[in-house]
Amino acid sequence: VLGEGRRVAAEGRVAQFEDAMRPIFRALPLEGERLPASGARYLLHRVFVERHGWFVEGLASPGNDSSLASVFAAHSGDEVEDVFARRFG
Repeated sequence: VLGEGRRVAAEGRVAQFEDAMRPIFRALPLEGERLPASGARYLLHRVFVERHGWFVEGLASPGNDSSLASVFAAHSGDEVEDVFARRFG
């Protein structure tokens, strides 16, 4: 459990991340009310490259049919993979 100061700081970073994603998200085509996995990969790729200079293998690959969970699994621990799998399928 994070202390109050760390929680507030984390919430601020999440808000900044959401602000960075919002214009890209609005420009992407939706399937119904949802962003398809290919759009989510593109959005994350753009934000990671623009904000951090990070190129995450699997995010920007055209025709990549792997799930977001499997992309992050290659670069993180089981806990992160589980979070993405529950959230994004």
